[in-house]
Amino acid sequence: APHNSLKAPIAVYECHLGSWRRASEDHNRPLTYRETAPQLADYINQMGFTHVEFLPVMEHPFYGSWGYQTTGYFAPTSRFGTPQDFMYLVDYLHQRGIAVILDWVPSHFPSDGHGLSYFDGTHLFEHADSR
Repeated sequence: APHNSLKAPIAVYECHLGSWRRASEDHNRPLTYRETAPQLADYINQMGFTHVEFLPVMEHPFYGSWGYQTTGYFAPTSRFGTPQDFMYLVDYLHQRGIAVILDWVPSHFPSDGHGLSYFDGTHLFEHADSR
């Protein structure tokens, strides 16, 4: 029978890609998106999770913010690879029956020079109707 994810129970594993696992043989650097794919899929399946929620993967300037200081909502961080590498990770998980949730918090958009410091409130994505 086909899997109906809307009627089945879910179990979500939360994952911060920058600290989940490290390449100890290479100066303890974070894994790339492509290196993460098989290891994370195996781990999630072994533990019985149905979904993975990635803490913000969007580009951000300060590593210590764990991605919550987003500067590019449409750009996965280049810290772990290219956008195509991130697509590979998501596709790899999907092919193994693991759903992917992306965590993002619009209220954490930074107001410093690399964020909204020069934003004047101009309507950018909606009609500027004074009514």
